[in-house]
Amino acid sequence: MFEPGSEAFWSAVKEFRPDLVATVSPWERITRPDALRQLLSESGISGAEVTSEDGKQRLQSVEDWWTIVLGSGYRWTVEQMSEGERAGVKAANLKKLRESGTTSVETNVICAIAPKI
Repeated sequence: MFEPGSEAFWSAVKEFRPDLVATVSPWERITRPDALRQLLSESGISGAEVTSEDGKQRLQSVEDWWTIVLGSGYRWTVEQMSEGERAGVKAANLKKLRESGTTSVETNVICAIAPKI
């Protein structure tokens, strides 16, 4: 999700506040339809229809990425930082995206619909 912005964000956070970088990301368990189907099955939900759709969000500029950061779950991490740390993370994050020529971020989704029992 949000690549290459996400990797650039966590790389910058690691540089300024390594204590805020999660060592375990539970959502990584369900990045493929078969993994979500298995998780639902193990939870007692059968007959789920699981679909995936790849997408990209075009950025007008790399600064748009920071708007996404502040409007998503990444905001919690940003709010744990001092003003100076925030500025450093933002600058490092956006610099990496500029240098790589980033013009969009991934917005892939996996959806499941299951009958109510």
